[in-house]
Amino acid sequence: MNNRISDLLDCLDESGQALKPRGGNTARVRERTLAKLHGAQTLHISRRPPRTLRLLIAAAAAVMLLCGSVFAAWKLGAFRFQDAMGQEGALLDDWAVSLSPEDAQIIPADWGYDDWLKLKAAGYNLVVNELREADGCLKAELDVSPENESLPPFRDSGLRLGIAGCETESRLRKMDAWMDRITLTAPLTEKLSQDTELRFVVFGSDLAAETEPVKLGYSRYVTPEDAEPREYRFANAAETKDYRFSLRTLAMSEQMIYAVMDVEARSDYGLAHLDEVPEFAVVNESNPGSGILLDARLMESGEGVRRYLIGELRNHDANAAGDVIRFELLSLREAGDTAKHPYFLFHVKMEQLTPGLQTAEQDGEASETGWERLRLDCMSLTLENSGGIQGDRPTSIVLVFRDGTRETVLRGESPQYDSYAPLPEGHSVILTNGGGRKDGSEYLNLVFARPLNPNSVEAIEFNGQRFPMGE
Repeated sequence: MNNRISDLLDCLDESGQALKPRGGNTARVRERTLAKLHGAQTLHISRRPPRTLRLLIAAAAAVMLLCGSVFAAWKLGAFRFQDAMGQEGALLDDWAVSLSPEDAQIIPADWGYDDWLKLKAAGYNLVVNELREADGCLKAELDVSPENESLPPFRDSGLRLGIAGCETESRLRKMDAWMDRITLTAPLTEKLSQDTELRFVVFGSDLAAETEPVKLGYSRYVTPEDAEPREYRFANAAETKDYRFSLRTLAMSEQMIYAVMDVEARSDYGLAHLDEVPEFAVVNESNPGSGILLDARLMESGEGVRRYLIGELRNHDANAAGDVIRFELLSLREAGDTAKHPYFLFHVKMEQLTPGLQTAEQDGEASETGWERLRLDCMSLTLENSGGIQGDRPTSIVLVFRDGTRETVLRGESPQYDSYAPLPEGHSVILTNGGGRKDGSEYLNLVFARPLNPNSVEAIEFNGQRFPMGE
């Protein structure tokens, strides 16, 4: 006989009346069991486990609570683009890289920024961006913020910043509530050598505090041509004092990168500020170039963790299989900080691209819209023309599919991308970005809310003009 507790209790009358046996051995077992339960309730019997057992239970609960934070970032489960973007997202899932906690190599999130020149004076942090000689002047740029919130922002302190031993002009620009960017300029009577060491000084009516010496020629701004080869740090998780960042999924086309990032709180401060959207950066380090970052779009929320969809849009075909993608935070404030700071996270190598690039061109006839070429991939639509031609802004875009269906993806003015708004239905355009290239040509990028299969599109009608796609 195998009786479940639900079988034993299913005959209880909710009004508390006695159980009426159904007959047979099962009924007798139920009757005796329920009689014991009713008897215990009548006598108000309360049995506490022994003290040792209670301590063990409390210790086990504490261990489980502690371990829970370790696994908090994974409790949302595996991410699929199909979950966020509908059935069309399966196209990205087939060509995406999915990562799990077992793949993770934890990298301190501030790795890569430890070589920044950081100074202190009079209770203020000074991060030197650049110190150089140009046009007969000594020029410096520094970011200044108070060491703690008991001090006011530098702009309100009544103090000034200069270069020791020089008559210095100062220009201040507010960066955020606590940080100021200060540019210093000092005329020189003679040329300085690159080995010259200089000091900055914070001074006021009754204060003059100098920093450690800084060597002329320092700059944390380097171009790809000037930069020394950097060590790649391949991983998919990084931790700061208050947060853990975990990359879950990555997909890439010739012009776009889509990534899914989990942000987990590691402290009470992180939990309290978890809904402050981080400013992510996704950069193709193998082929740096101009582009725009897509806003971090909140996709899912769980206890102590948030999941974001982030990306980068390039103005030309710049991504290729085997490229190394760098993930960074542009700014993050943690407990005790008065200013936001950037953080390096990790590198990931993307071995494959999403397939299916379609191009439509005018056959020797001038386009009525001013655009000569349309390029369509599963994530975006790009319009291009040569120098000297002005293209129309999009007011109407219709996709004509090979099965005979039509879909209007844009009607009226260009959309305004809102990272908090839900994704629209269908393949609607959610972002436009355009400009000129160095060769004088013009481009316009349009990002779709949901991926599409470019091979399923027969033609695109842009502002009423039809652009047939390739077979």
